[in-house]
Amino acid sequence: MAKEIRTKIVPVRMNKTEHDRLKKMAARAEKTLAEFLRDDAGKRKVRNRKDELKKLATLNRINSNLNMIAKWVNTYRDKADEIQVLQRLISIERAIKDNDL
Repeated sequence: MAKEIRTKIVPVRMNKTEHDRLKKMAARAEKTLAEFLRDDAGKRKVRNRKDELKKLATLNRINSNLNMIAKWVNTYRDKADEIQVLQRLISIERAIKDNDL
């Protein structure tokens, strides 16, 4: 299989400190700077801050609800139906997993 020729260039501006740091990292990996950047770029997880804030808000609401459930169960222990409480907790756990939180 023939090697694909690289024809695309991605210009990136950085200061000397940033450039020197990347060169040192590439040297430690025993790669050229270009190899290091090409190899490493595809392995990075890109974070979406807005999504993370939405997930955090959702988890905070879930946490608040769990605390209310725990308080109710502890306060009204004799009236709590353990099976129903466990079913609700399992449904919450599934919702969290399904929504990748």
